[in-house]
Amino acid sequence: MSWARRRAHAELAAALESWARLQQVHSKSSHNAYGLSSIWIEYEDFLYSNYPYPETHPARLWALGRLHGLRPVDPTRCRVLELGCGLGGNLTAMAVALPGSHFVGVDRSARQVAVGTELIRTLQLRNIELITADLLDFDPGPEPFDYVLCHGVYSWVPEAVQERILHLMQRSLSPDGIGYISYNTLPGWHMRGMLRDLLRRAAGEGLPAERLARARDLLTLLAETPAERSAAQAFLASEVRLLGQLGDEYLLYEHLVECNRPCYFEDFMAAAARHGLAYVTDAQCASALRGRLGENALRAAEVPGNPIATEQRLDFLEVRFFRRSLLCHAAAAHLCEPGWETLRGLLLSTNLTPLSDELDLGSESVEEFRGSGDRGISVHRPLLKAALWLLYEHRPRGLDLDTLCSEAHRLLRGRRRVSKGALAQLGESLLDLLARGFVEVSAPVPVYVTRPGPRPSTTALVRLQASRRLPGCTNLRHESVAVDDLDRCLLQRLDGSYSVKELGELLLSDTRDAGFTVEMGGHEVCDREGMTWAAARRLEQLGRSAFLLS
Repeated sequence: MSWARRRAHAELAAALESWARLQQVHSKSSHNAYGLSSIWIEYEDFLYSNYPYPETHPARLWALGRLHGLRPVDPTRCRVLELGCGLGGNLTAMAVALPGSHFVGVDRSARQVAVGTELIRTLQLRNIELITADLLDFDPGPEPFDYVLCHGVYSWVPEAVQERILHLMQRSLSPDGIGYISYNTLPGWHMRGMLRDLLRRAAGEGLPAERLARARDLLTLLAETPAERSAAQAFLASEVRLLGQLGDEYLLYEHLVECNRPCYFEDFMAAAARHGLAYVTDAQCASALRGRLGENALRAAEVPGNPIATEQRLDFLEVRFFRRSLLCHAAAAHLCEPGWETLRGLLLSTNLTPLSDELDLGSESVEEFRGSGDRGISVHRPLLKAALWLLYEHRPRGLDLDTLCSEAHRLLRGRRRVSKGALAQLGESLLDLLARGFVEVSAPVPVYVTRPGPRPSTTALVRLQASRRLPGCTNLRHESVAVDDLDRCLLQRLDGSYSVKELGELLLSDTRDAGFTVEMGGHEVCDREGMTWAAARRLEQLGRSAFLLS
């Protein structure tokens, strides 16, 4: 082991020893500094999930800020602060993808910060640091941040810490900065709170593992509930299925912790306004536009001159559980309702897939497009059909509006010149699809390719995640994508050193050593030519999943 490596391990061991001493001190006290009885010990003892959160990425926040009339800072040259960074996986993936930006994470858990810092050292990143600090004491320093993130913290801390989060956000944000805070919302959480009460009662007292086991026993019992008996039982059954799919860390920190404080949107915004912060929009594209429930619902919910009250009434209609609010300085909040012109300069992408392999673009015949689940749309306008086909062809990266419109016209008429009327019509259609969750917007970064080059490569983070056999790897769209053995064997070797043929040969050796098989046409692949073909096909899929740099 090298001297640098030994030093890194020694520092990690020292941090863990320090954490152990802290845990002993806190275990002797009935309450931690936040006035809670068990959260601190559980948080130190039970590591939180280390996933990226796509909606927090600066490229997404930049696009939504532009969409609503702000002038946010270029995500390739920005400063990002995350309050409650946990293991740092969210920021670390950003730091890998945006080397020209700087990232700071702060978390109260010395253990979580130590584990995250070890990953940062392994990846040799110089544009990110994680700090162990209590938010009540944390000083962000004089240099402002362009994006301030706080995911999965606000609802799970006492009021004093909530006020501190808003204060830190206002103090830290640059003049054109954007803040992100997620939190549980009412009225929806009134329903989910019923299950929380049941689970906490069943879990009782004891160590996290013991409480989780008792809560899981109750979930097993509730899974036997006949959902068709009543609407309440149907809701309960859906929540039980959800918790069955999620990990223990979610069950522990969402339902079993002592503090979970959902709030109404109006109350959250009243608190934000006291700290000089104004509402921009929601971080999820499908929840970002006020017309998301349709014109009739918007007219019924509209409170003239009061967008906050209107949003609250829309929450009543949606029975909303959770929000991801974007905030800015009140002085910078010269916001506009998004129009088609605000889409210009943004990257547009879609999750829609055409059901036909050959679209009829020459007439107004209806073509079907399907998104995730059973949701889909029927389209008859030739220009929109052509545009959605192009977005499908350029998935997952997408195209900007002007390029998309000119390319769609070329498909239809063999020419690129586009009238402003046609551009406006297409823009309005895409804005409607954005409100319905079928289109997303982003900045045109980070750069990645959707088709493999002669010597494919991916990020060092992905190669490390694949080598550690994690169930998912973080792509360049800041998403955790499930991978299998074949993916892992390929991804950990994508450093730009190997051709597709060489990767196929290595893959043939891997299958023999690792004990898994690759099938093609229902038959096991056992030769170099077949394995090279299999590697090439899988590399194309990895490109469509935004893993490839070249």
